[in-house]
Amino acid sequence: DIRNFSAIAEDCEPELVVKFVNIYFDLQTRIIEANRGVVDKFNGDQIMAIFQGPRMVENAVSAAIDIQRNVNKLNRQRAATGEITFELGIGINQGFAVMGNMGSKNRMDYTAVGDVVNIANRLCSLARSGQIITEYNFARMLNGNFNITRLDAIMVKGRSKPVEISEIVYEQERAG
Repeated sequence: DIRNFSAIAEDCEPELVVKFVNIYFDLQTRIIEANRGVVDKFNGDQIMAIFQGPRMVENAVSAAIDIQRNVNKLNRQRAATGEITFELGIGINQGFAVMGNMGSKNRMDYTAVGDVVNIANRLCSLARSGQIITEYNFARMLNGNFNITRLDAIMVKGRSKPVEISEIVYEQERAG
């Protein structure tokens, strides 16, 4: 999800916003696919991706880290020429979901639905620029292959118990 997107969109012509967003979406899509993921949908300034298979957890985290690093690199290049830059927050979760065609009889989309998707969306909303946030149980599945920092639990709308969360820690380089 792009941070401060509304403020940027307010100051730009819609055609330029689409052009800039597509540059970042293209970069993220290539990285997701290179890490054996599939883009489920583009929703405004957000991408939803799905990873499956025996290495889905590691692939999702590798994609997220690659995305953050490559967006930072792109931002340095764009900032050097005075172009608009975007920063991203990423939320990742793992669990069971229903996948299939959903919608109306006149329009269907293939997607995933379930609590796991809702929590991933909440984590994405929580993540600050450059952050990768996961549910703590997800982070524990990484078996020490990535650096994680446990964060304070959060309350999520519609849930009676707090959600334990973690941050995937990687070296962050900022534009500017």
